[in-house]
Amino acid sequence: MYPPHSLVGSYPSPFFTLLLVMSSPCELGDFEKLEKSIAKYFNGTWDPEFFQLIEDLQNSDSIWNFSWSLLIRGSTLSSQFFGAVLLKKAICSCGRDVLEGEHIHIRTELLNKLLELKHRNVPQNQQLSRKLFEVLSQLIFRAVDVWKSPLKCTLMTLGLGDQEHASVNQSTPKLDSMDCRSAENIVVFLSILMEEFNSTDFDFHWRQKIKQHIISEEGFVIQAIQQIWAAHPIEDMQANAVRCCSLWMSTLSSTFAVDDRINILEMIYNTVRRSELIYSVGLDCLITMFEEAGSGLSSDRDSVRLLDYHVSKLVELKPILDGLLEAHTRAVADGVGWDEFQQRELLSKTCLLLSTVADKQMEHLVQRIVKNFGSRGITQELFHMFLAPLTVHGLYPHDELVSDLGLQAWFNLIEYFPADNSAETVDGWECIRTINAAFLEKAFSKCKYPEDVDQFLRKWTAEERDQWYLYRTDLGDTILASYSSSQCDDYFKRLSDHFTLLVEHQPISEILSKWQDIEAIIFILTAISEQVIQRAHHGDHSACTLISEFVNYLSELIKSIHVARSSHPDVFQQHHLILFTGLTEAARAYTTSSLSSDEIVSNKLYHLWHHVVPFILDHLVQLSRAPADELTEGFKVSSIQALQTFIQETPYVMDHVDSIAFTICGVVDSQNLSSSQPNLLGWHCLGLALPYVPVNQSLFNLLQSRLTLLERCNPSDTDKKVQSLNTSQAGRLSSGDEDWTNQLALMLMHFVELLRGCSTTLACAESTDSRTTRAVVIPENCPLVMKLISEILMRVVLALEALAAGRLNSNLSSQFARLIQSGLSVPLSAKFLSHSDKELLYLCLEHVVRLLRHQLDSVAEITGSILDATWLVISRLTSDTGEHTLDGRPSGLGMSMQLLTAVLRRMDVVLTQKAREALTQENVEELVGFRPDMELEHPISPVLLALKAQEITDQVEQFAKFLHHCLRWSTQLGAPLAQSADGGLIGLRDRLIPDPSAFGWRLCFTVSLCGLCLPEWTTAERCIRLAETLFTLTTTASPSESGLALLIRPELLFEVHCSLLLVFCKGTLPRRLVINYAKLYASIAPLVPDKQFSLVCFILQCSRSVTSTSEWVGLLDRTSHQQALLKLVRQGVVQSNTSERERFARTVTCSSPNLSVVRSAITAFVSACSRTA
Repeated sequence: MYPPHSLVGSYPSPFFTLLLVMSSPCELGDFEKLEKSIAKYFNGTWDPEFFQLIEDLQNSDSIWNFSWSLLIRGSTLSSQFFGAVLLKKAICSCGRDVLEGEHIHIRTELLNKLLELKHRNVPQNQQLSRKLFEVLSQLIFRAVDVWKSPLKCTLMTLGLGDQEHASVNQSTPKLDSMDCRSAENIVVFLSILMEEFNSTDFDFHWRQKIKQHIISEEGFVIQAIQQIWAAHPIEDMQANAVRCCSLWMSTLSSTFAVDDRINILEMIYNTVRRSELIYSVGLDCLITMFEEAGSGLSSDRDSVRLLDYHVSKLVELKPILDGLLEAHTRAVADGVGWDEFQQRELLSKTCLLLSTVADKQMEHLVQRIVKNFGSRGITQELFHMFLAPLTVHGLYPHDELVSDLGLQAWFNLIEYFPADNSAETVDGWECIRTINAAFLEKAFSKCKYPEDVDQFLRKWTAEERDQWYLYRTDLGDTILASYSSSQCDDYFKRLSDHFTLLVEHQPISEILSKWQDIEAIIFILTAISEQVIQRAHHGDHSACTLISEFVNYLSELIKSIHVARSSHPDVFQQHHLILFTGLTEAARAYTTSSLSSDEIVSNKLYHLWHHVVPFILDHLVQLSRAPADELTEGFKVSSIQALQTFIQETPYVMDHVDSIAFTICGVVDSQNLSSSQPNLLGWHCLGLALPYVPVNQSLFNLLQSRLTLLERCNPSDTDKKVQSLNTSQAGRLSSGDEDWTNQLALMLMHFVELLRGCSTTLACAESTDSRTTRAVVIPENCPLVMKLISEILMRVVLALEALAAGRLNSNLSSQFARLIQSGLSVPLSAKFLSHSDKELLYLCLEHVVRLLRHQLDSVAEITGSILDATWLVISRLTSDTGEHTLDGRPSGLGMSMQLLTAVLRRMDVVLTQKAREALTQENVEELVGFRPDMELEHPISPVLLALKAQEITDQVEQFAKFLHHCLRWSTQLGAPLAQSADGGLIGLRDRLIPDPSAFGWRLCFTVSLCGLCLPEWTTAERCIRLAETLFTLTTTASPSESGLALLIRPELLFEVHCSLLLVFCKGTLPRRLVINYAKLYASIAPLVPDKQFSLVCFILQCSRSVTSTSEWVGLLDRTSHQQALLKLVRQGVVQSNTSERERFARTVTCSSPNLSVVRSAITAFVSACSRTA
């Protein structure tokens, strides 16, 4: 035992307690009691006294006494292990200055204990050894300044088994003769050292210092590992050595010497064939290096040599990959699933390695082929290995889970296709084209439905099918990217020809026997449709030919199936709906190519729709009453979406629109009040068709049946029934009312989709010009449509009004808001509205206003949808109704002001309530200077509201959006009103409803300032814009014209600047926010710029004049909460120096600010405030 070198301070060194414990041990009975408590602790038994002891030890010097006592004297492994845990805690929690001079004693005892455990060679001691290696690692990290060559010292001690002969002066380790146990300890220690370095939270500068010390001994460590590898060819030993190398190379990736890296890689590549374990661990190491470290390939100086080296070594793994693929093929043939395939891990890792190499190095690899750098043949072999995952047998994900990795490698190849095909790279181009064609061929086989489709549909889990559909979508996206590169036009021409061969003049039985191939071709040509159409629009002859031929034979195929379905329905099975779905999606995808100037293509598209619309409608009729299943629902969805595209994009609507409306009415009517996707799509489709057929009888009957259901709601009858029933009967009636509320919400969803579709068609009708190919809405239909929309809105609103107070649940309220938005989004042009229609619409809006006001008064939280709907109503009321009245009813402007006032009052209630809740929190007076009994008035302190940040963030964002709408509003009602409407609707309300307190403006400031202090950037962005608009309006309105200007007092400016500075002192800001903050300063700057400069200097404590700050000192003497705010700001900016603060203050308060200069000043100031001490 070594005595300590020094005793620091007036108390013994904590390490001296070790001597005290050894020389004057505690009573044996007490120590045995302690060990029993530790045993109970590890067994999970609750011992309050022991847990209290652990708690007390955390911040006590006694932790050293206990840890050393248990580690040295403990009679059980658990006692010694607990001592090691406490010792690690002690080292991690003490200062580095305490360890200086004492690290030698700790190191000596730790290494002695480790050597002792090695000599015992008891398997149970491994856990204790690992924990002691963790302690030793933490000691190294904290003593790198005073411990010379700690890694050499430790490795030589562990290798030689003797501290006295462990020299740190030799440059090469002499560990050839060490025993297997010592070698294992070295590998474990080196692995734990890196794990602890990665997991321990050091400050940046100290971490860099530790890293530099480790790097200085890196060469010695690598040589030690190589010696262990050569001297101990044991499978487990070498596997652990590979894991250790992986940790070191990934952690020290940027500094690892190239020669050391190649030496380790050579060691790994040359031994991976020895066993499956080493191969698996070696793959892990290579994947980690390529993914995290890049295997040194980021260095331009050495990348060529290293890349050629890797390519040659990876190609040597091809026989192993081929063997794994053959084994998997046999397993699939024998019916063995992926989970039961024994070598799945090795195959997955091999494919993952190839995918990682492709992701990180594809650009360089492509250049080697195109420019013929290095050995092109070997690189081509590697590309064929990239293809290998797509060649695996079976279906993803049921039989294999690796083909998606091949897909990723292919996508990387496409991304780096060469940009030119100069003569010197013709051979390279041909190689790339050949490789890409091979990928396309394999992708075609992978995207086909399985031969046994019944097993796919009935035995696969829903999750497996979803994964396959997603994988197929990825295949389609990659095929599209391949086509976009223009490297493979020949392949798609051959694919189109193959489609022609499969369907031309073939009997229906032959077509159905090969439906998987046909459907796969349709899927691929549909996947590339977007790019094909774009190229055709630019006059690409091959694209026009492809569209013409494919559309032609697609029409013939649809016609053949439709005829056969009518005459021989028995030859079709349920799974053929997959093919039918593909046909409708293809027809939909190629519809937009009708805009092409190619007359042949347009004619063939006309024939396509001439066949496909009846095909779709007949099948929808047949399936409308069928039980819902995956295939039926999928066909309905794709078919209705195709009809929607047909209505919106083609000029052939009038030929089929009546039959479309009739069929879709049957589909949605059969599903009753359903929220299924086909039902909602059907209602949207009806909305698209409505302007073309407003008098369609089936559509009229459907709408009337739905509107009639609204009459069920009669609260007066319900109240009478409840009074006459007993408790149980009333409960059942209440339950029935709840069902009715849910049904009403579903009806609203249907009407929302109907009005959205109608709005889309009418918006297109308004913008129609002579160049469009869309069908034209007959003008005579528009008044009928408008009247129907007004009636729907009116009936729904009346039904909702009839509900008792508080009966609008969140779902119903949300659907009502969406309905208002959809209905009022319909372009109700004056030319479409008669006087009676306008009166009906106005009456409807009157009821909407009443219901919205009720909602605002009754809901606990104002949702964004309610505010959006409210704004639409206000903007509609103030846009064309003016100040006149209709039949003695309130004017539109008057109703809009009432609605606006209701919104502002509700915002006031929400914000004031949250502020009062914040006042009830502990220590709130110390934090923000407010007492719970203080009166609150707007603008409310942003720091006070920030205490409830998590609860109000979404609300504040929606408030800011609504208020910004109000401020940006401008009237078109004539000059007199326009002149009196400074400040948008808030200013207009200020004049129409005289308000000396300027309540609306005060509320705007509360919302804007509150948002500046909230942690959500999207909220901050909206509030910055609101504040910018407020201050811009202030500079353009005189105090006599607007209550806004009266609010710009010193107190408000103080809170504005403090709020901004609180944001800046929190750290880096997104660029878009910095731009918005600069604009905000530009809007504030014109307001008393001389006072603002002194104000900001006072806040930041950078003013050289006492006189200029005296005004602000007096202000703070009167307002305690602003003193608390000032304290928070000054604490936040403490890392910036005086000159930085003054420069910032001078820039942002300049009366004529340059936005780019202000942005730079904000960025510099934020950086200064976040500077590490």
